[in-house]
Amino acid sequence: MTSTSNFVEPLSNSARWFVELLTGSLGMSVAVLAIAAVGLAMLHGRLSVRASARVALGCFILFGAPAIAHGVAGLASSANVTSAQVYNGLAPLPLVAPQAPQPDRDPYAGASVPM
Repeated sequence: MTSTSNFVEPLSNSARWFVELLTGSLGMSVAVLAIAAVGLAMLHGRLSVRASARVALGCFILFGAPAIAHGVAGLASSANVTSAQVYNGLAPLPLVAPQAPQPDRDPYAGASVPM
């Protein structure tokens, strides 16, 4: 081991811990509270729509950072990185076509209207 690897490993571990802290349950709860506070301030007329959009955009960027980083890295390295590979290799759900309605089915047959 060299002195450089001894110096870099604690920094990378602390950076990884900080990222997990921000994108984990604590970061999610802080984002939910921020959105709730922004909504309440907008209801009272104390906050403009532009300032509230900044908070929402910040939350989207914070929680979408892994997908954004993989997208930029995919563009830079010309590798085909899909969104399914971003989140732990989970494959996307298959698309299922909706069933066509039956021609003789009445959607209001079981409805009751109080008189």
